[in-house]
Amino acid sequence: MKRTLLLVCSLAAAAPALAQSRGQLGFGGMVGQPTGGSAKYWTRDTQAIDAALGYSGNLAIHGDYLFHAWDIFPAPEQGRLAGYAGLGLRMRNREDDDLEFGFRTPFGASYVLARQPVELFVELAPVFKLNARNALDLDGAVGLRYYFTPSRR
Repeated sequence: MKRTLLLVCSLAAAAPALAQSRGQLGFGGMVGQPTGGSAKYWTRDTQAIDAALGYSGNLAIHGDYLFHAWDIFPAPEQGRLAGYAGLGLRMRNREDDDLEFGFRTPFGASYVLARQPVELFVELAPVFKLNARNALDLDGAVGLRYYFTPSRR
């Protein structure tokens, strides 16, 4: 764990690009419901696709299309802060080895560091299950993503 954190911090300090630009791709991790890996790809300056693979009692995977508002919160002195909302899908393996599907509606906040291509985020996502049991669930996590600069052709 310490080596991973050291690697992420070293990469962040060495890269000059900022996140939230069209074409940026970020990878990282999150802790919560679920805990695991996370990726995000910016399609526009205010829109992105995110996906996660993790564990929340059972294996879970989700993907969302997100809309960001960079002016919803007061501007911090450094970096950028956005609120976001979106719509997505979740698939989770249940205890009886059946697959459970649901629609996610994530809401969260995203803070992009000023000089490093790193995003910190916090998110809550009600999940509307498509099966007869427990029609509503709630995902929530905090996480970090490191962004790679797009290739220059």
